[in-house]
Amino acid sequence: MESKEESHQGDGNMDDNAPRYLGACKWFNVLKGFGFLLQDGSGEEIFVHQSELQMKGFRSLENGSRVSFSTRPGKKGIEAYNVRGEADGDELTGSSVRPLGKKKNSLIRCFKCGGYGNHVAAKCRKIQTDNKVCYECRSSDHLVGNCPLRSDLQKGMAQ
Repeated sequence: MESKEESHQGDGNMDDNAPRYLGACKWFNVLKGFGFLLQDGSGEEIFVHQSELQMKGFRSLENGSRVSFSTRPGKKGIEAYNVRGEADGDELTGSSVRPLGKKKNSLIRCFKCGGYGNHVAAKCRKIQTDNKVCYECRSSDHLVGNCPLRSDLQKGMAQ
């Protein structure tokens, strides 16, 4: 597989001696594959494209994730390249959100938070526990089938 360094032939800005900067992901649109980084110190917003993320698999950034990067002039301003984890050897934190792709009408239900969307219970960031939870009241004491709130609602509807 071709690395990004090789695919930008002729840029002349891909040397290993380029200065590295630290920053955090301000936002990243996983559907469109780009976002912006906030550079530490200056607070400058720097464009980043998913093709510049040095990670395996689906390339995306979680909002707030810490990164190191080099910069170069782009078509509309400064852009980041060779984006890596903050420290040497750190992995980038990819976003838990995945685009639905061609099957946009088939939503996935998360059995942890109860929401419909594009994440599953194992990667749910709305509920911060490893235990199973009731997605009606978010309690880990029971599941939705035994939820006291749900039975109260059903009793109220029957009256």
